Amino acid sequence: MSKPAIPQMPFRTEIPRRAPDIPATQRKSPMENLGSEGKKLVVGRDIRLNGAISSCDCLVVEGSVEANLSETRSIVVAKGGTFTGTATVANAEISGLFEGELVATDTVTVHPGGIVRGTIQYANLVSERGAVIEGSLGLLSRKADPVRALIGQSNAAEANG
Repeated sequence: MSKPAIPQMPFRTEIPRRAPDIPATQRKSPMENLGSEGKKLVVGRDIRLNGAISSCDCLVVEGSVEANLSETRSIVVAKGGTFTGTATVANAEISGLFEGELVATDTVTVHPGGIVRGTIQYANLVSERGAVIEGSLGLLSRKADPVRALIGQSNAAEANG
């Protein structure tokens, strides 16, 4: 008894061409592909970082950071993460431990299980049930409260109209 013939795929000698070799395609540089992610620093679990951090769009702390943080848009301290030092940011989201001095020109959000100890200055503060905030709190002066600014604009429109 003979074995049935197994159909075989024809052998292809063609090699696919890389994108730069294909006409009418443009490749972006690696930095363009990163977009805003290019200035994101993630300190992973079990990693310790000491020093000064600046010019960073977002710092994500999953491990341990002891630093002075400046010129940064946001800091995220994840559950299990620890930040010790000073931070001047627009927004802060704390689910882990933050110890030190925090200045947030926009919003500080402390999630359940998050602990903030030290001096906190903020424009807006969101403290969810289960969050712990210990230390001194200070409200930053604002140019105009967004809600008040909208009300002022609508009242002015009504007076003119």
